[in-house]
Amino acid sequence: MLEARNLAAGFGRKPLFAGLNLALPKGQILGLEGPSGAGKTTLGRTLAGLHPALQGEVTLDGAPLPRRGRQPVQYLHQSPLLAMNPRWRIGKVLCEAAPVSEAHCSAFGIEAGWLQRYPHELSGGQLQRVSILRALAAQPAFLIADEITASLDQISQVQIWQLLGGICRREGIGLLAISHDAPLLSRIVTAGQITLSRG
Repeated sequence: MLEARNLAAGFGRKPLFAGLNLALPKGQILGLEGPSGAGKTTLGRTLAGLHPALQGEVTLDGAPLPRRGRQPVQYLHQSPLLAMNPRWRIGKVLCEAAPVSEAHCSAFGIEAGWLQRYPHELSGGQLQRVSILRALAAQPAFLIADEITASLDQISQVQIWQLLGGICRREGIGLLAISHDAPLLSRIVTAGQITLSRG
């Protein structure tokens, strides 16, 4: 279980949100929605251990998140291009954390020709699939997916969420799906939905 208790986070001393509580079981999908500037990304990064909390705590199965070694909570960036080394070919990007599962590669339609390309040579949808595979290779207990389909067409959005949601349910990975698109979230969540509002 990934839990936040009385959590506050922001920049400087000013919190974007405070007093937040959530619980995400393994194998379930929890939705997080709200307008731009409400703190969705900050919350996602805090839950993944990438941003410090101003107050409260984040725990994994009752213990603090590990500071070193394998990270059980993986964060998926809205813009995968910014999360990849532009000088690395896709094959190297995919193997950065650990060997990638052939079953996952097949499920996400990764083509052999992509592996010799550089990140800027792939489309947004292709890059996001690579980013997801890299996160899955780390064998996480939880994934934080931050607006991962916001820049994609509607068909690609549905395909990626269906694929990712299916893998998380089958493999017992908890998924926090962050989006400003409440109707989209309502179609994929299994553990409810929470809303952040500005101020």
